[in-house]
Amino acid sequence: MVTLKSSPIALELRQLGHEFIEGQEVFKQINIKISAGSHVVINGQNGSGKSTLGKILAGQLTSTQGSIVWKENEQVIPQESVLLASSYSGPSATLHPQMSIEEILHFHGMFRPWREGANPHKCLQDAGLSTHMCVRFAELSSGMKQRVLLTVSLCTKSGLVVLDEPCANLDRSGIDWYQRQLSEFPSSSTLVICTNDRPEDFLKAESTLEL
Repeated sequence: MVTLKSSPIALELRQLGHEFIEGQEVFKQINIKISAGSHVVINGQNGSGKSTLGKILAGQLTSTQGSIVWKENEQVIPQESVLLASSYSGPSATLHPQMSIEEILHFHGMFRPWREGANPHKCLQDAGLSTHMCVRFAELSSGMKQRVLLTVSLCTKSGLVVLDEPCANLDRSGIDWYQRQLSEFPSSSTLVICTNDRPEDFLKAESTLEL
């Protein structure tokens, strides 16, 4: 396995397509280059395949058509290495339901380092969860769960961060908190945000892919 330094990851999609086992086509012939350290938005309605594409970009799924190339410092890296150098948060993502927030941070930190300058405890404090650190994940509200998922993704040292519908389940204060985190997000990671025509999901888009 390639040893990665978590530098920003560049991606190149070549005739990328995907279909489910039953033959249902999700998307096809996507050709796009994503520069290392850039902020990219994938925009699409429900059923357009944006969530599936986001998981493919993060190395969690393998496309059924075409190919995707990941590069760190111009070196091609395999999909299994991308999994250890990327972070993903989306509607299907979850964390251990019986662990408290504090336990989740400790457990996660044993396997993945936190991004330099990032403080997940401070991030969760700013999110209004300082009094919930000993609460099990399963007992949190949907909005609180989303704050924890986003904190883990944004604070983990990753060359690629993919956020799928990040403002789902967030109220106005949660959206404001999330956008503050984005405003401080460094260019040391490539950021891909999958959205459903929700401008609050991102602050800037150097390029946009419409599905």
